Amino acid sequence: MHPRLKNEDAAPSTYLKVKFMRIGLLASQTGINATRIRFYEARGLLPKPGRSSNGYREYDARAMEILLFIDRGRRLGFSLTEVKSHLSSPHYAQG
Repeated sequence: MHPRLKNEDAAPSTYLKVKFMRIGLLASQTGINATRIRFYEARGLLPKPGRSSNGYREYDARAMEILLFIDRGRRLGFSLTEVKSHLSSPHYAQG
């Protein structure tokens, strides 16, 4: 399990069962604050999420995976440009 996930005992399949989550839940599950999530979205690292009928962002499990990847890359010393380059590579899209 990723070190930033809050529920240390939960298996990855447990936190991925939620179909859509709002930014607050995504932030609490990943340990990345909502402002940072919106920043990554604005920079094009995180795809624009769908919106609910009341306008709330709705993120899926893929968004969580991408955020955890970005966070891991940043903690390893990669720049946002390098992380973004990897996210747009064909190898990442396949995996």
